[in-house]
Amino acid sequence: MNAPIETTAAWIPMPDGISLAADVHRPAGWEGGLPVLLAMTPYGRAGLGGFIAQYFVPRGYALVVVDVRGRYDSPGTFAPVVQERQDAPSVVDWIARQPWFDPDAGIGVIGLSYLATAGIMAAAARPHVKAASCITIVVDPLESFYRGGVLDLHHAFPWCMITGFSPQPDLRKWDWGALFGHVPLATMDQAAGVDLPSGSKTSWKPTTTPPCCARCASKPNSPNAALNPAYGRMVRLHPRGIAPGVADRQRGR
Repeated sequence: MNAPIETTAAWIPMPDGISLAADVHRPAGWEGGLPVLLAMTPYGRAGLGGFIAQYFVPRGYALVVVDVRGRYDSPGTFAPVVQERQDAPSVVDWIARQPWFDPDAGIGVIGLSYLATAGIMAAAARPHVKAASCITIVVDPLESFYRGGVLDLHHAFPWCMITGFSPQPDLRKWDWGALFGHVPLATMDQAAGVDLPSGSKTSWKPTTTPPCCARCASKPNSPNAALNPAYGRMVRLHPRGIAPGVADRQRGR
């Protein structure tokens, strides 16, 4: 398939009334259904979509790349991981209603880290997702920042800086040696000359209750609880995975 890539913007409605910003990349002029790849990112869909599309779309796939809630062009408040339990299945439902989706071929979720985790949320909830290429899934978001109960500041604070603003800032502008030496941690964002949104501060602000404690992990709305349903359905994913792209099928692959 030598057709150029056609990219269209879309707004994907969520049950609570907001709509997520997305780009749909497809082979130009193709009128039939296609297998679809889905990536949901907090890091900005524009650059990522073009990078992935240049490989997969010429091979007969459609690609949908979504700004997750509260990031870049998508409205709402960013509640990392937890929000994808509701939003990721709704994105899949939207794809399933599109005329360019081939339900027999299905949807594949792709990405690493946060993108992989959002993909697993989608796979857990919707049988249209037939394959997953997800690297470094966040099994325990709290433990990602508190290793054995100890704050991993070198990971937590930069990530909160990246996801606290849209577009994300260039981290090279700060003197990290001096910044990591700042005390108290409660004013670390002020020392960096920024005011992080309150939701971004929860990963690294001091707390009287260790975030990785069992009580937190068992709460219904915790990130851990959001991930629990994913693993039951992953073993039931289509054994052959997503169908090959149209171009690959035409070549007999």
